[in-house]
This record gives sequence, C-alpha cells and structure tokens, in this order.
Amino acid sequence: MRKPISSHLLKTASLLLALGLIVAFLAVGAYFTIFAPHSGYSLARNDGAWANFGSYVGEVLGPLFSFLAFAGVLMTVWLQAKQLDTLHAQANYEEIQRLISNISSNVDTLLAQSPNQHIDHHCLRDAPISIFTVISAAGTAALSSPSDYTRKASQERLIEVSKEAIATEATAIGLELEQLSWCLQQYQDQNGSPTVIEFYKRRYNAIVCWLDAIGKLDSHHKVQSYFEPKAFRKFLEP
Repeated sequence: MRKPISSHLLKTASLLLALGLIVAFLAVGAYFTIFAPHSGYSLARNDGAWANFGSYVGEVLGPLFSFLAFAGVLMTVWLQAKQLDTLHAQANYEEIQRLISNISSNVDTLLAQSPNQHIDHHCLRDAPISIFTVISAAGTAALSSPSDYTRKASQERLIEVSKEAIATEATAIGLELEQLSWCLQQYQDQNGSPTVIEFYKRRYNAIVCWLDAIGKLDSHHKVQSYFEPKAFRKFLEP
C-alpha cells in the first residue's frame, strides 16, 4: 500500500529538523569547547562576550537555517506536485474501473436477451431461450467431436441455425468484449487488483470460448490475446 503524501511530508520535516538540531548542537558545542576553558567553564558577565557569541551563532547557523527552510519549501512544493499526479492517476484508475463495470453490464444485458429469430432445434426446445443459452449450446456442440454421424449432423445444424439467429447480437457482444479486453489490460498495466481481473476472466472465459468455437471472434484480436479462448477450450470440451 502506498504511503500518503502527508506521511512523506512529516518524514521530510522531521529529517530537516533533526539535521538543524544536530548542526546547532555541533556549532554551540564547538564554541563551548574552545572558549569555555578560558572562563573556567563559567558564564560570561560582560555584554561583549555575549554579543560575540550571538554574532557567532547568527553567522554560523543563520545561513544554515535559511537553507533548511528553503529546502523545506522546495520539498513541500515537490510533494504537492506528486500528490496532484497521484490524484490524477487515481482518477484515471477509477474511470477505467467504471468503464469495465459498464461494459460488463452491457455484455450481461445482451446475453440475457431473447434471439430475434426462432431457432428450430430439439436441443433448445425445452430450455429458456436467451442469447446465452444459444451461444452455450452452439459453442458446446462446436467443441465436441461425436463419432456418430447422425449426432454430428445434428450438432452442425445447431451451430448453423444458432449463428444465423444471433448474428447481430453476437457481433455486438464481440465488440463489447473487445472493449472489455482493452480496459482490463489497461487496468492490469496500472497495477489493478489481481482479484478483480481474475473475476472478470472467470466470468467471461466460457462465453468467449464458445463464441470463438463458432467463429464469432476471429477478427477480435484483443479478445483473443487477453482471454486466450483456444487455451481455455480444454476446460469446456465435453
């Protein structure tokens, strides 16, 4: 976790203060070591000695404290600039999170819709028909390799009628998944939460894999590179 800017500022101020105190102690200590023996280690009783001591302290420590004050101002300005950069990065980070959430909502809405065309196939007669169920049925059929000729012909027919029925919706879902892949990559590049990234991958790995299996993601290169549906097929093959 990043330390807040106030923590850095407090640490810097403490270091400058400690440096000033150390130098002040050394300067006074040097004066005391040199002149104290001549007075028998007793305080001077004339104004001239105290005036000399005041001039010494002012000429030695004055420039030092002025430099430390200037350094403190520069450090404060630098930390404030760094804070502005951090706030800008945080705003960009939150905007990407918002985009990911919105795109995910769009994909879910599309998947929940009913196809505009009727699908006449026995595999889909008993199930509630939605874009998701059509894609999952067609995708599962595309990933299977039946040895029986009749079953294979039935699955090929299912894939054909499904692709025709959801052509428009599948195109829209592919475009949304392309944007989602780009946003997730940006989020990952900005050290986004691995848990959030893994959540979205797990959420859409199956649908991406099914769409890829029926040939609906061939031109969506960002989806291919980010979700790697062909590598995920082994988990969905019947």
